Amino acid sequence: MAGSNVIGTLVVASLLIGARENAEKKARYVKAPLESIDPADRTSLNSVVSEARTRLASVRNEKLRQDLSRQIDDAQERVLEQIRAAEREEAVARQAAKRSAGGARKSCGRTR
Repeated sequence: MAGSNVIGTLVVASLLIGARENAEKKARYVKAPLESIDPADRTSLNSVVSEARTRLASVRNEKLRQDLSRQIDDAQERVLEQIRAAEREEAVARQAAKRSAGGARKSCGRTR
C-alpha cells in the first residue's frame, strides 16, 4: 500500500514537472519571433506579431495562452512606442532643417 502511494506521488510529480517544462518550452516557441523585431520597421513588427499569434494558437493551457498573449501585446506596444518616438524625432529634425534652410536663404537674399 505504501509503495503504491510513493509510485503514485512520483508519477504525479513527474507529470507536473513535465507539464511545467512543456509550458516553458511552449512559451519559448511562441515568443521566439519577438526576438527578431526590427524596431525601425512597422511591417516587420506586424509580421513578427502575426507569427507569434499564429504560434499562440497551439497553446492548450488557457492561463498560459492568456499570459503569452499579454506578453505579445506588451512587446508590440513597446516597439510601437519606439517607432513613434523615432518618427517624432525625425519630424522634429525635418522641421529644424527646413527652418535652418529657410533662414539661410533669407540671409543670403539680404546680402545681395
